[in-house]
Amino acid sequence: MVTNQKFMRTVRIAIPLPESKTSGGKTPKIVPKLHTPGQTSWIVTRTDDKHADRFQELLHSLYDGVLVTKESGQIVDVNARAIKQLQYDQNELSRMNVLDIIVGANAQLLKTICKNIETNRFTLIDSYCIRKDKTTFPAEIATNRLVLTKEGHLCFFLRDVTRRKKAEEELIQTVSKLRELDNAKSRLVSNVSHELRTPLTIISSFVSLVHDGIAGTVTDQQKECLATALRNCERLANLIDDVLDLGRIESGREEFKRRRLNLPELLRQCHHDFLPKFLFKHQQLNLDIANEDFPDALGDADKISQVLTNLVGNAHKFTPDGGEITVTLSQDGENARVDVVDNGPGITPEDQSRLFEAFTQIERPDAKTESKGTGLGLTISKQIIESHEGFLKVESHAGQGSCFYFTLPLYDEAKAFEAFMNDRLRYMLTRNRKPTMVVVRFTIAENSGQENGNAPQPIRTQCQLAVAAGLGCTETQSFLYEAENAVIALTDRPDLNKESIIRHLQPEIKSRLPNGNITFSFSFLQPDLSVSPHEWLARSMGKLEQLPMPAEAGRVRRVLVIDDDLAVLKMMTDLLARIDEKIDIRSTTSGYEACIHFGNWKPDLVILDLHLPGMDGKKVYQSMSKDDKDRRMKFLAVSGYPDEIREIMKMGCDDCLGKPFDFKQFLDKVRNLLVTP
Repeated sequence: MVTNQKFMRTVRIAIPLPESKTSGGKTPKIVPKLHTPGQTSWIVTRTDDKHADRFQELLHSLYDGVLVTKESGQIVDVNARAIKQLQYDQNELSRMNVLDIIVGANAQLLKTICKNIETNRFTLIDSYCIRKDKTTFPAEIATNRLVLTKEGHLCFFLRDVTRRKKAEEELIQTVSKLRELDNAKSRLVSNVSHELRTPLTIISSFVSLVHDGIAGTVTDQQKECLATALRNCERLANLIDDVLDLGRIESGREEFKRRRLNLPELLRQCHHDFLPKFLFKHQQLNLDIANEDFPDALGDADKISQVLTNLVGNAHKFTPDGGEITVTLSQDGENARVDVVDNGPGITPEDQSRLFEAFTQIERPDAKTESKGTGLGLTISKQIIESHEGFLKVESHAGQGSCFYFTLPLYDEAKAFEAFMNDRLRYMLTRNRKPTMVVVRFTIAENSGQENGNAPQPIRTQCQLAVAAGLGCTETQSFLYEAENAVIALTDRPDLNKESIIRHLQPEIKSRLPNGNITFSFSFLQPDLSVSPHEWLARSMGKLEQLPMPAEAGRVRRVLVIDDDLAVLKMMTDLLARIDEKIDIRSTTSGYEACIHFGNWKPDLVILDLHLPGMDGKKVYQSMSKDDKDRRMKFLAVSGYPDEIREIMKMGCDDCLGKPFDFKQFLDKVRNLLVTP
């Protein structure tokens, strides 16, 4: 096919109504500035043109209004549609200039139109046209040259877009209302989840205490009943999390932690966990790994485990007794591919088309006895895999079984660093947090017997742990870039500056890396998504300065517990008494009492419920921490409201714990804070 090598481009020019003319929501009346009348030569009535009749027929048959003008803008011809749109008669229009018709137009506009035509470009104008009664209507005006005379007239095609503008305004209003409803839904889900989580925390915690024999001796039969209660508490918590997970992923507020991922190990763990369920239904669960030395993938282990659990669980659920399911791991180019194949009833093409839609449940006549879920599993799984830059698909035929498969990129350190930065930045920026990127580079002395480029893995790992602990990050919130001998941490702590970074890093490095053969340099900056992660790293490397020698770290002993629920308060104080550290435990149900009576006591750790009557947890935190310039006190915030936790962490709180939680999780966090200087 032969194509014209000249590329025709369209230049769009928008001329809005003056703001002073549009108040009150009514169509404004605008008085046109009439130009000096010129002599018209009506093209459609010229008798010397043998094509005049055909031109006139074509002109008047057009849907759009047409104004034919000289290059000066003087109108020389119109069609019937333009007369109807503008409400002028033919003689009145013959004394007007097109600049009298288009609101905001001037001589410069005509020059621009002519220049665009000369360079093979069309001009499309978004503006308003003035009627005879001085009212206006929105119009989309296309322009071109009409070559029927020696002069080469201009053509203006007027299209009234009033209905379109009205539809756009209604659409904007509808979208705005939908956003308001979506926000209201999110608030409702958050509040309901809190109301469910609070009693669930109490139930699961106390049942766990009884089940483990902490509250007294229990019989085997009682222990079995308690284990059933704990399993159902966990099931209820998972159902709540399912609904919240989808909302977080769709809004970009879910934090992904993509790292080096051993897929064979993850698949074996999945196979081990599901085996008892498959044996109960006399099903066979096969695991086929193409290569035992399979290369690592790049992914979030918890999220991919969630996807595997959903796919294998669905295969188990919908495959009849005695069926066979095979999980296969293979390499597909630069990706790893996982297939979950069953010999169940299969899925019809109609059902496949809506399989990944939210709250969709495919009816299966052979699965009536199975408990139904929320219909969100496949939707969440698909979004998780797509967030990993992979894809999740299904191949199935009715009566011939199904194959669900997904892909993940293979691990590469440069890709992993980019994924870490992008995941953390999106997570913080969607919560309006200000991220700080801290880079700590370690250098091994030449006389240490180790080459700097090949630092032993234990040293690398201890460096990462020291930086993460010093900056109040978890290990997954920092990245060990082995090629650069550096640890990169992304945090949103508002108190970070040069002095505070040195103060936080010194004791951790001293305790974990006492060997004097290693020196450290550091830098920090505030990154965003406008620049690539590797560019931010390059800028940080150019700002490195040496970290001074660390000082000795102290120990913590005093713990203050604040919670208005007496049952939860007693549970936490009882658990704290089991810690090996010699600690002084004090408790209160009042935020005011905590600030007044325990302010001078200067606790080393404050365990703070955020949902307190009267003086809430955030005000207690602000009051107790404002005079603690050295940040000697540590704070552990406890709440069932995710928004409250996010807010207080943004304020600088050291750690948080969402309800419901088990006692092991609680004690682990307390121990970590008690040993952190």
